[in-house]
Amino acid sequence: MACLDPKAAARVAILDPGLTLSQPPRVTACAGMDAIAHALETAVANKRNPVSMMYSREAFQLCIKAFAEVITHPKDLEARGRMLLGAAFAG
Repeated sequence: MACLDPKAAARVAILDPGLTLSQPPRVTACAGMDAIAHALETAVANKRNPVSMMYSREAFQLCIKAFAEVITHPKDLEARGRMLLGAAFAG
């Protein structure tokens, strides 16, 4: 939980890949690596549970497949959408 305060948790996530098209390539790459790292982080956390593992696994699968696509084809909205969903699941 962000800052250990439940009030800091998001209630809604708007995942619009079109909003990410104007990101510079370096920002896209760094954000993608961050999403992958969060998915891995959840898998090895001491307080993991079956539900968090399910989200972690799905987040990793979405992100790892879409990352290369987004880097090589920056306008691919489907790949960017999978990255966004994976990042949300990893969070």
